[in-house]
Amino acid sequence: MPKLFSLLCLCAAFLAAPGACTAAAAAADPEVLFEIEVTATAPDGSTQHFDGVWFDTPLAREIAARLPLDVDLHAFGGREYYGGVDFTPENNPGPGQLHFTDGDITFCFENNTMAIFYAQSSRPNLTMEVYPLGRVTSDLEAFHHLPGSMTFSFARKAENPAVLSPSPFGRSLVAYFSRWDNSNQDLAKVNALTMASVLTVDGVTQGTTAFAAAEIARQVQGEVYAVLTSDLLPASDDALIAQNHAEQEQGAVPALKSGAPLDVSGYDTIFVGFPIWAMSVPRALISWLQSLDLEGKQLVLFCTHNGWGAGRARSQIERAVPQAQLLPGILSLDSSRAAQSGPEIRAFLQQLASSL
Repeated sequence: MPKLFSLLCLCAAFLAAPGACTAAAAAADPEVLFEIEVTATAPDGSTQHFDGVWFDTPLAREIAARLPLDVDLHAFGGREYYGGVDFTPENNPGPGQLHFTDGDITFCFENNTMAIFYAQSSRPNLTMEVYPLGRVTSDLEAFHHLPGSMTFSFARKAENPAVLSPSPFGRSLVAYFSRWDNSNQDLAKVNALTMASVLTVDGVTQGTTAFAAAEIARQVQGEVYAVLTSDLLPASDDALIAQNHAEQEQGAVPALKSGAPLDVSGYDTIFVGFPIWAMSVPRALISWLQSLDLEGKQLVLFCTHNGWGAGRARSQIERAVPQAQLLPGILSLDSSRAAQSGPEIRAFLQQLASSL
C-alpha cells in the first residue's frame, strides 16, 4: 500500500507541473465570428492560401475591423511566423495565455505582434502572454516549406469576392491574351521568378492576366478563353520588346492559332484582358478582336501592368472595333498585386453593374 500511495503522489505531482497538461487546462475555443482566408506572399511573388476562422472576442472583433490586413511575418523556431503591427488595440483583456494550439493566430501586447503558430504544440509553453484571434484550419504542413519572411494577408471569406448571382452581365465570355500562354512553357518556367507577368499560387504557375481572367470568370460565372497566336512569342525580353515595337509601328495583324473566327453570338458580354506593353495593347489581341462579329456586343476591358497603368489601351480598342459597345472604365491591375486582386475586381464589377 505505501508503494501504491507513493506512485499516486508522483503521478499527481507530474500532472500538476506547469505545462504538463496544458491542452486539458486550456479554455475552450471562443465562438467563431466568421471564416477567413489567409494569403501568404513571398518576396518572389509566389503565394500560398490558407482557410481559417476568426474568433468572437472583444479583442478579435476590434482587429477584425481592420481586415483585410497585411502583416509582414518572419519564421521563428520552427513553430511560428510572427511580426509587428503598426497599431495597438484598445481592448486589452488582461492576463493572456502562455500556450498555443497549432494553427492559432494570436496577438501579443508585450511586443505588439501578431503570430501564426503551426508546430510544436506538444511543447506549447511561451514566455510572453498571447491572445487568440483565430485559427488556420487548412493543413499546416505547407508552413514548413515557406520562406523565412512572408507578407500574410488576413481577409474575411466574405471579402474574398463571391459570385455575382445572378450575373448582371448575362452570359459572359472572359477572353484574354498573355505572354505566358503564348510562350515556350519550359523556357518560361526558367525565368518565372523574374517575369513580372507571371505568378505562382498554391504551386501553380500562370500569367497574371490569366489569373485575373479566371477570377473575373468565377465572379460573373463566365467562360474563359485564351487568345493564342500561331507563332510563340520570343523567350527573350529584349526580343519581345523589339517585336512589340515593330508590330505597333506597322499596325501588324499577327496570325492566330484558332483559325476560324470564334462565334460570340451567344454571349451578352465579352470581358477582354491583356497585358500593357509599352503603354499599348498587344497587336495579337487587336487581331483577335477584329476577327469577331462584335456588332452591338458589350465589351468590358481589363489589363495587367507593371505600375504604369492602362496607357492608351481604351482608345486603341475603341478605334479597332468601333462597332462594339465598350462599357465604362477599364479594370487596371498592378501585376505585383495580382494574387490579391479579388476584392479590387469585385469592387469594379459591382460599380460597373450599378451603371447598367
